Amino acid sequence: RNEIGDSDPLDSKDTWLVNKDKIEDLSAKLKPYEQKDWRHAPRFLIPLKPHTVLRGQDCTMTCAFLGNPRPTVTLYKGDVNITANSKFWYNSTSGVCTIVIPTCTLKDSGEYSVLVENELGKDRSSCALTVYDKDDKSILASVTESLQKKSKYLM
Repeated sequence: RNEIGDSDPLDSKDTWLVNKDKIEDLSAKLKPYEQKDWRHAPRFLIPLKPHTVLRGQDCTMTCAFLGNPRPTVTLYKGDVNITANSKFWYNSTSGVCTIVIPTCTLKDSGEYSVLVENELGKDRSSCALTVYDKDDKSILASVTESLQKKSKYLM
């Protein structure tokens, strides 16, 4: 009986036997098992990217990394360790690090970096955060200049 229904039992017309006296010892032919070392130094798969944010808005930065054993994550603004700073929120699970800077002020502008390290090495990813005011003409000029430089290369 199976999912389709009932059927008559199947019988083999030709029987076969295994000669137990002639069974080879296959263990002598097997290669010895070699444990693979999966450990490696951390490296970034997706680095941090530059952000430009209007003053008063939140900024969320993300990056992805690999490392075995699992690397420790340290956040920096410039050369200052901000990992334990309560103003910045961060989460690092499954190799994805997310940094949230709530209600950005002009003082939050600067260079941010993530350092991942384990006993086999370390890697760093950095980006710039620019916070601007609604009435800030300099940010508009720098964005326009940047676009003009890119368009020169496109032609």
